Amino acid sequence: MINRMYDIMSDLNDIVKDINSIIEVLEIESKGVRESNSPEIPQSLLNVHKRLLKGIQEDTSKLYTKIDETILDIKYERI
Repeated sequence: MINRMYDIMSDLNDIVKDINSIIEVLEIESKGVRESNSPEIPQSLLNVHKRLLKGIQEDTSKLYTKIDETILDIKYERI
């Protein structure tokens, strides 16, 4: 059981790191977008971030399922 919990915490840590990375990149990109005169650049950046966020959303959904299964195993003592 402890190994399952460590696995869950590791997955959660990866998700938090991904979110922090996106925040840092957005802060850097916002400066570049303000200085740019091209309307295509902001749209391209938004598309990249949408794909990254969809990946995080999928990872979060998988983690939710893993946590739910672990809780059910504990509840029904299937460990």
